[in-house]
Formats: sequence, C-alpha cells, structure tokens
Amino acid sequence: MMAKEKSGTEKILLEDKTFGMRLYDEKASLAFLEFLFILFNVDWKSSLEKDDQDIVKIDPVTGPSHLVLRCLVFNNGVLSRCESWDDWERTFKAQFEGEKFFPADWNADYLKKAFRDSKEGFENFARVVRLVRGGSFTAAQAGSDSWANRFLFPWSSAQVYPDIDPKGSDANATIYCKRHFFTHNGAIAFLMLLHAEKCRELFEEIENRFKTERVNSLMTKLCAALEGDWKDRHPVTLSSGSRLPDTFVSSETSLRRADLLCEDLLRLLRLKLKIEDLVDPMTRLMGLHLLCYFIETARSSTDDPRLAKNGWPFFLCEVIRKEYSAIRALSRRCFQQNDNLGLEVLRIGLDRRLEAVYRSSDKEEGRLKAFQKLDITAGEFKNTCAELIREGKKKELQERMEEALEDKYRKHLGKFLRTMGSSIGLSTNLFTNAYRYAPSDELIAAVTLANVDQSRLPLDQFLRKLVEKYGLIFGQEGLEYLPEELQPDQNHLKKNRELLVKRLHALGVLAHLSDGCEYVNNHYL
Repeated sequence: MMAKEKSGTEKILLEDKTFGMRLYDEKASLAFLEFLFILFNVDWKSSLEKDDQDIVKIDPVTGPSHLVLRCLVFNNGVLSRCESWDDWERTFKAQFEGEKFFPADWNADYLKKAFRDSKEGFENFARVVRLVRGGSFTAAQAGSDSWANRFLFPWSSAQVYPDIDPKGSDANATIYCKRHFFTHNGAIAFLMLLHAEKCRELFEEIENRFKTERVNSLMTKLCAALEGDWKDRHPVTLSSGSRLPDTFVSSETSLRRADLLCEDLLRLLRLKLKIEDLVDPMTRLMGLHLLCYFIETARSSTDDPRLAKNGWPFFLCEVIRKEYSAIRALSRRCFQQNDNLGLEVLRIGLDRRLEAVYRSSDKEEGRLKAFQKLDITAGEFKNTCAELIREGKKKELQERMEEALEDKYRKHLGKFLRTMGSSIGLSTNLFTNAYRYAPSDELIAAVTLANVDQSRLPLDQFLRKLVEKYGLIFGQEGLEYLPEELQPDQNHLKKNRELLVKRLHALGVLAHLSDGCEYVNNHYL
C-alpha cells in the first residue's frame, strides 16, 4: 500500500488558481504596509504599459530595510540603563558585534549633532526614541515581540519596510524577508489596482502624499533625525510569488472591484486630512474590498446556484448592542455562510474536475493526460496522484486530494474572512461567543468618508451605496441580496436602522434638517 506523505508536503494548487497567491490570515494594517512597500519600490508605470494578462504577478521587490532606525527604536533596550552618550553608544554597538546585518562603521556622531552632545541632549534623544516607539505598531498589533518584526507607523514613505530575517543575511549584507507578516494580501491589492481605470492617478497621488519631503509631520522629522544618512544601507528583498488568478482579467466582477477600491482610496486622499489621519480609513477600506473580492471570486467560480446566488457579497450587519436581538442571530448565520463559502466552492470545483477527468477516457493513460492538463498539483504530490490514477484508485485519489485541499485551506485562507474582518472592524464576537457582522465606529467613519462626496447625502442614498459597493446591509436597502433564510422580520430591521441613525448621530455625521429628512455629512471635503 502506498505510504502517505507527511502533513504539509501535499501540494494542491486549486486554491491559488481560484483566489490568487494569496489571501492570508493577516491583519489589514500589515496588508496596507505591504501594499505601500511594493508601490514605493517597483516600476509600476512600466507595468501599466503592458497588456492586462501580463500584469497578474509581481517579481521580487527590493527596497530599503531602515535597519538602523529599526534597531534604534525597537532593539535598544540598553537605552534605559545608560546615562550618557558614550556609555550608550559603546553598549549599543557591542550587541551587534559579529552581526552581518548591522553596519560595522556606524557611530552616534550624527545623533550627537542632531540632539547636542550633552547630558540634556542625550535625554532628549531617549525621549524621542520612546515617542517614536509609542506611535508605532506594537508587538501585539504585529503579532510578535521580535524587533525584526515590528513596524513603524507610515507617517511617510521613509517609515515603510517589510519584516526581515536578520540571521538569514549573507556575507554581502543582503537582508531577506521571510514573509512572516507581509503575506501577499497587500500584493494582491496592488495587483488589483494595476487593473483599475484610474490606477495611474491613484498611485501618483499616494506617492505625492507620502513623499518624505512633502510630509510636514513632526514624527517624520524625528525619524529622519534618528536615521541620519543610514536609510539606504542594507536593502531588503521581498520574494516573488504573489499573483492574481488567471481569470481575473476576464472577470467583470473582479475588474469592477478593482475600480471600486481605487475610487475609495482616491476619495480619501483628496479629503482635507493629513496622512496620519488617512492611514486608518485607507487600511480598513482596503481590507473591506479584499473581503468582497474573496466572496465575489468564490461565487463566480462555481455554477452551483446555492453558492453562486446573485454573485454579490452581502453582510447583514447588526448595530452593536449588549442585548440579544434577532438581527444578531441572522448576522451570525450570515457570517457562517460566508465563512464556509470558500471551502465549499473549492470542494465542488475539485469534485467536478475529477469527474471530468474520469469521463474523458476509459483508459488510465487518457485520464492521466486529462488530469495533468488541470495543473492543480505540484511536487511529490503530483506524482502520487498520477500513480493513483494509473492504478485505478479513484476513491483514494478523491480522498487524498480532498484532504490536501482542506488541510491547506484551513491553515490560512480559511481564516482570512475572520482575521481580516475583525481587524477592520466588520466582524466581532463582542457580547457573544460567535462572530457576526457588527461594524465598529472606525469602519463606519471610513465608509462615510469615502462615500459622502457632497456636503450632505440623504441617509437612504448613503445606505444604498453601502449595499451596492460592499454588501453592507443595515435596513431595507439591500434585502433583495439576502437569501430567504436570512430575511429578517421588518420590525427587527426597523429597530436596527433606528440604532444606526443614533450611532451616526453620535459620531457627528448625521443631521436632521427642517424638511424632515436625515442626511449624512462629510466634514472634510
């Protein structure tokens, strides 16, 4: 009997071919940083000159690692124990002796000049380090205590870098990114936007707004003072592999999603807000569009009407409150349906492909050729499947492929909706033990900023926009998208909408005018 391979060695590619390489269970903040790093360090203008089918993947991306700045902020525990420049400089440098990644010729002369070579100057330097560290992404946010995996807030382009593997650096001081935190989500967003109609306009706007010399931020200036002229030492390379599915460029739904994401980001960038105030809503909306992309791709990848429905994403949203409600129960059910959707689509897709293989020929060699044309396996697992086909073991082939499919899915993509949804404030298990859709104040503020493009917008029109762009359903608007089993009672829906009105009013974005109508405002136009 054929020995079964160890877990993790069986490579099945159906997930990658359906959704791209790859959507991953990582937080939206890191996806946004990855997107910015790629944008700032690739020749995207040349990509726009290519045919659509030629811009579905990313080559390796090389950019600054900002190692000195990162070590000063995150790998500088000795600072609190030192009382003078000389004591600190000697102790700080000693911890990097023999480390290939840290420049051997580094010294603190430029810091003494920037902060003054005195006890008071050293104390000011220590305060600045603590200030920058306090405004960064904390270890809890990044998911790791290691200094190499901690991130600065993107006050400008000069604070954007990937996680690194300092022990993996070579004799040429090349630093590698192992993608512990930059996990392709941001790359997928970047590739999607390359296909947006207003891509050039968006990318130029982002580069312009994030350019260091144009950002008049105190934190940007402090980071520049800490880093000095060391920012271009030790570039880091982000490995290749990120790609969209081949069906992306021919999918009207996917191209529409790219345009909607582009439109939202452009609107945010044109508001009267500083970069530090734009990062949060841009991050949340990028994550929301990635969620919509996942669900739309899943629905368009199957011809099973139970799963395809009308092709649109839908999120039945509870306006959060402590008390149990019927809307909460339905929202939990809606969440579970979406959470199960990806694996159900992949299972059905696998079943139908294998059935087609066995219908293609009465002989094993003919079936093997048909299977190889699918190109959905790799590595040793590809040989294993071929052997099972030759031996006529259809049932075992089906079982092995399904097991490999489910194992891969549950590791990362199966957690994508929950992790991304929670990080942008769309889903939560607050006040209950199960997840449901209950948007946070921050997410509501973000969609308000991106969708109210005039001084005031009637509430009904605003809610219709949320349905048509994101599938967010709070009231009557969008009920046609919900399947029969998720249709709420009208009284419960009315109450949910009333709670939303109160929520918007508390956020300062809803006005009741003398004409008896309710309007949503955007104060930053």
